[in-house]
Amino acid sequence: MVIEDARFVRLGLRDEGGFIVQARGTNMPTSQYISARHEDLCGLMDGLVAFADRSTRGGMNPVVAAACGAFGFVYIHPYVDGNGRLHRWQIRHALAAAAYSPPGLVFPVSAAILRDIGSYRTVLEFCSSSLLPFIE
Repeated sequence: MVIEDARFVRLGLRDEGGFIVQARGTNMPTSQYISARHEDLCGLMDGLVAFADRSTRGGMNPVVAAACGAFGFVYIHPYVDGNGRLHRWQIRHALAAAAYSPPGLVFPVSAAILRDIGSYRTVLEFCSSSLLPFIE
């Protein structure tokens, strides 16, 4: 429902590798992030759904659960496009499912991330950079 227009996006889980690159002062891009292998996506997504269910039923702090689930989703990066939009939707959904936010209230997740996008990127890069040396 969040990403449904097949005219612009291939729908469903990726069937190839995924990575984010950034050119750093040269014409040669460097891998900034390499996502999960496409062969592992089904199992990883099943685990993420199970985590979301357990964290809601188990009384985990809703903000911590939303952050952990959303970060896991971004780290898996299961789709060709739309991962960022779904990540922000997932935060709002997790908070609503845990009855943290009042019905009808939509937290401005995108605005909060954009307000400090540098810190957001720093956290993602910090967590990802320790794994890059182990990925061929």
